[in-house]
Amino acid sequence: MVEEYRRCKQVEGLVEASLYEIQLTLRNFRRIVGLSSSKEITQQSLAAFILERSTDVKKSTLNKDIRNLHAFLAWAA
Repeated sequence: MVEEYRRCKQVEGLVEASLYEIQLTLRNFRRIVGLSSSKEITQQSLAAFILERSTDVKKSTLNKDIRNLHAFLAWAA
């Protein structure tokens, strides 16, 4: 599903740097939360990701991650 999302965003004209940032966010989410399917994403898993990432990155990076996740979930719905 992540690869399909990447292709969709590529068709929309996102530059390579933006595509990379999206993939990085989704990879970090999977690493931290450990989900194998988008259907397993819950409010609790999102909160766990935000809490964990907030200890590793600046607020601006965390906000970017939240925006990327929000866009991905809206697309997947």
